[in-house]
Amino acid sequence: MTRVSKFTIPQLVDMGDRRSAALQLSDTFREIKLTLLARAAY
Repeated sequence: MTRVSKFTIPQLVDMGDRRSAALQLSDTFREIKLTLLARAAY
C-alpha cells in the first residue's frame, strides 16, 4: 500500500523553510556556528 502525501510542493517547501529557521534560532545551532567561527580564526 502506498501512502499519498496530502501536501503540495509549495507547502512542503514552506515547512522546510520554517524548520530551517527554527533550527537556526536554536541554541545548538548557535553553539555550532560559534565553534566554526572560532576554528576559522586560528
